[in-house]
Amino acid sequence: MNQTQSDKNVQLDGFDDWLRADSDIAAIVGRQYFVPAEGKDAVIFPPTYAPPEGREEGGGYNIDRLSDGHNVCLIDSVPSQANRIEPIFKNPPYKALVPQITIKVGSKQINLLDASHRSADAVVRFSKLGTELRKAFQQIRDSGNAEPLAKIAPTSILLGVWDSRGTQVKLQRVIRSVIRAYDVEPLRLSSQYIPPVRYVDEGVFQEPQNKTERDRLSQEGFLDSPATFQPGGVLVRGDIR
Repeated sequence: MNQTQSDKNVQLDGFDDWLRADSDIAAIVGRQYFVPAEGKDAVIFPPTYAPPEGREEGGGYNIDRLSDGHNVCLIDSVPSQANRIEPIFKNPPYKALVPQITIKVGSKQINLLDASHRSADAVVRFSKLGTELRKAFQQIRDSGNAEPLAKIAPTSILLGVWDSRGTQVKLQRVIRSVIRAYDVEPLRLSSQYIPPVRYVDEGVFQEPQNKTERDRLSQEGFLDSPATFQPGGVLVRGDIR
């Protein structure tokens, strides 16, 4: 079916009434269900996280166990998806939709769209753009006027920003996306490295006399090196949504 320009305009304007301040619509929500590329019974590998500060245990996958015996595993977080969405606006045809601002740091050129904290990132706050952005945040704080920020960093409004080290202005994300898996079974992965030559038997070096020396030689690949009970992915019994 051919689509005229007027048809396109109707589609683009179709949500405008929902987005007005006096609209009865609070949010537009979409749910999409996924299946692993290798099939529903395939093992998938969620992101791993470091343990909390001051603790050696507690890292690995982010799996929350619920009181009813079910669990929820984080597959892709809101900040992670936002930090992948934003750089898309550096490439055509989307780059024409937002300002392309680069900041020179030493010999490097940093695009504002690559800054993890967006317009509140240190790379921006301590640049020549810092004063202008501070005034833009003050406009939001003092009068609710987001236009100055929109002219510099519209993706900060789209994906959220918190000027936590300055004006304390916090803008909630207009869009957010997250992927979770429900009712997962964590698996473990073990492996064993065996060197091609028994270096001690061949007289290349003597048997290590202490753990420090053994660990050093093992790290260099001269001794057996077992790696046991590492995160080995999860089996998803429920949905990936």
